[in-house]
Amino acid sequence: MNLLAWLREQLRPVIGQYTDDIASYLAMVQPARDHRFGDYQANFCMPLARTLGRKPHELAREIVSKLVASEALMPPEVAGPGFINFRFRSDFLARQVRTLAGDERLGVPPVSTPRRWVIDFSSPNVAKPMHVGHLRSTILGDALTRLLRFLGHEVITDNHLGDWGTQFGMLLYGYKHFRDEQALQKDPVREMARLYVLVRQKIREAGGSEDEEEEAANPVAEACRKETARLHAGDPENLRLWHMMMPWCLTELQPAKLVARRSCSRSCSFATGHRIWPARSRCRVRPRLDRKRRRVCYR
Repeated sequence: MNLLAWLREQLRPVIGQYTDDIASYLAMVQPARDHRFGDYQANFCMPLARTLGRKPHELAREIVSKLVASEALMPPEVAGPGFINFRFRSDFLARQVRTLAGDERLGVPPVSTPRRWVIDFSSPNVAKPMHVGHLRSTILGDALTRLLRFLGHEVITDNHLGDWGTQFGMLLYGYKHFRDEQALQKDPVREMARLYVLVRQKIREAGGSEDEEEEAANPVAEACRKETARLHAGDPENLRLWHMMMPWCLTELQPAKLVARRSCSRSCSFATGHRIWPARSRCRVRPRLDRKRRRVCYR
């Protein structure tokens, strides 16, 4: 039971005796800012009195006298220049709480007009090390998804995997120029992270700003962009490296992916371009190059 909505409905027929603009005046019934004056407070008597050419205090008393007595409310009080204070009875509130305790929806009704919502989760980039921001946005997405579905909305959840941009070109460039083969064999994920950080550092040393490696105008950044372009064009060597690196990168993303799966719908996916790999499927990544559409797809 929504107490504020219920209280406004009690006032609706009374306010309707004075004006046709009922909704505007009902909106002035709000929770009391100071609970010493009650649970809720109505402030509409002052503006309504100006419209009617009446005294606010007098109008407030008249409105209170027209209210139908209810076991839910204590007698309303008129205060100040025309405020009406409302207090709910303790025994009534206790009964409502007991009713809510036995309701699986806790008294929250589904929305009357369901909508379709799209929630984008952390969308990690496979070429970048993950950080707390990925976990934060995944948790926020999960919370929003649960709330919206509980209210009766249709929710499409998506976790778009960024594996086809400049960051991957930086990883390819680092692999070709700076990889430690022994470290790669021992722990490929850690070596990939080291290479990515190293290439970022090289770009900055060549004159790129810390936050704009992708747009930097220097030889290292340009070489990374060329590696990305070769990958997009279907270069056999870069595609081979992409196929080799992707399982390593996805292993690093497993914690965030598992969190996201808790509320992912059929639409939650790890995707490149527009082809979707459903998140509820097995964690087997079998990428292939769609040469006609010039993009890599998952199956």
